[in-house]
Amino acid sequence: MKKNTYKFPKDNFVSFRSILKNQKLTLGVRPGLQYGPVLDGIIKNYFNSKNIEQRSGEDSAEGLLQMLYHDRIDYFVEYSFIVDFII
Repeated sequence: MKKNTYKFPKDNFVSFRSILKNQKLTLGVRPGLQYGPVLDGIIKNYFNSKNIEQRSGEDSAEGLLQMLYHDRIDYFVEYSFIVDFII
């Protein structure tokens, strides 16, 4: 959401790993969802961190979007077609 953009680097390139290391930012994930070998490996290394919130269930993607809207998480990774469907 645009209101959260100040929390992230203004560079053209942002390292997902560096964002995950930032304990002031909370990632929302859907357990069991595969994001691809690179992201899966990075997330796996940080999965038990305090700055990762898990959302499961049938409405997990919509739930993550609501968590973002209510400032319970700062960002999440999702397939674009899922977000388009929800919105």
